[in-house]
Amino acid sequence: MIYIVTVIICGLFAAVGLILFGIGWYGLPLDGHPTCRECKFDLFGRWPDIERCPECGTELVNERCVRIRHRRRRFKPLGWGAGFIGLSIAVGIFVGQGYVWSPLIQRVMPLWVLSREMLSDRWQVPVVAADEITRRLNAGKISQSEVMEMVEYWLDCQSNTSAPFRLPREGTDVVRALHQDGLMTQEQWDRFMQNQYEIDLLLPDFIVAGHPFLAGYAIDYRPGNVSLHSREFSLFRPRLLSLTANGRPWEALSQLRWYETIDEDSEDALIYWYNPWGVSLYGTTYFEYMADLSPGEYEIKASLLLEISADERFTGPIYDHRRTVTKQITVFPEDKNPVTVVDDPALGEQIRAAVTVWEMKVEVWGGYDNRALLTLELEATDLPVDVAFDVLLRDASQEHRVWGFIWSRNHSGGSYAQTSRDIPALERGPIDLILRYREALQSANAAIDRVWDGEIVYEDIEVVREDDQ
Repeated sequence: MIYIVTVIICGLFAAVGLILFGIGWYGLPLDGHPTCRECKFDLFGRWPDIERCPECGTELVNERCVRIRHRRRRFKPLGWGAGFIGLSIAVGIFVGQGYVWSPLIQRVMPLWVLSREMLSDRWQVPVVAADEITRRLNAGKISQSEVMEMVEYWLDCQSNTSAPFRLPREGTDVVRALHQDGLMTQEQWDRFMQNQYEIDLLLPDFIVAGHPFLAGYAIDYRPGNVSLHSREFSLFRPRLLSLTANGRPWEALSQLRWYETIDEDSEDALIYWYNPWGVSLYGTTYFEYMADLSPGEYEIKASLLLEISADERFTGPIYDHRRTVTKQITVFPEDKNPVTVVDDPALGEQIRAAVTVWEMKVEVWGGYDNRALLTLELEATDLPVDVAFDVLLRDASQEHRVWGFIWSRNHSGGSYAQTSRDIPALERGPIDLILRYREALQSANAAIDRVWDGEIVYEDIEVVREDDQ
């Protein structure tokens, strides 16, 4: 109804404006002199006795070739008329823009226009375009060739990393529906999924024979790609399936060593949850291995898997991406270990004095069988040695490893460590936070060459429980 009223009002304003503009343009008569209609030459005293205009040569064969009276424009009506016309156009654009993108207009738009509107960042435009494309698909009004052309356009835009590719949730839902209905080729589906993220193998610069080290993977969005932001993609589960050195399988010391998550009993690797504001698809996961190799050069080959599910219980992946990564690594003999381990207990007090604790607390919600949150913020200046610390929480019954970090004593401007992460359920009672040396951590940073072997304990850290507030 508002659109009809808008059209009527704008039409009235435009009509009044056109009338006023016409009055102003026609002007006021100044005299009764005849003038040439072509060049405006004054023919007073000559016409109708002449057959041609003496100025421009136009034939004056009838009265229509001559205009009687000089006229002067009326600028006030011209201004008012232009104002009314401009106002009607402005009101029409402001109030009617929603109607332009309404489903009624979308139904007559060609498919190539709708496919481009799907990438629009204008509010509600992609939603209406996605609804219309879905309606046409369900009605069988889109041919296979049109679908292929539309999908190829999206893939070309997606592969251009120099420009952002923002296919919204509704667009991602359309792509998945096309795949489920067999309207996309498997090659197009693979390109659409694999263009959105990067998964890579993490290895230290070198390892020392007979010593533990960390190897893992990192996953991140490709720059400018946010199209996994969708209701259809709820869980992301990457895995390191296998790791070989010159073809020989390498078994991890334990199933998982978590440094971005804390659930050590889980058989899964990182899990990324969809949320209404987008997906935080980033993280690193490390496994601990023993360098049971003789010194030399080795080709490390890793088999990586990323599974994506469409439900919160991961009943089955809708897509899995397998990738094999190959890298070269050097294994040094024990006597050429570039890292010196120092176990002087006196260094513990010096390190503790060099560390400033800005925040250290645990928040517990919903009972003690649920998870809690650790907030930790540390800064160190003038460290006497390098440190490679596991971060552990200790309650009355056991220790829980929750994080790990490395500080180099040569880092200019001091070193900083901050985290806010979920932790396992903790028993009631005092909770201690422990910073403990872990040898495998030092392999992740080539700047570490003299590291301290020991632990620092912060007793009775602050615990905030919901039932205490």
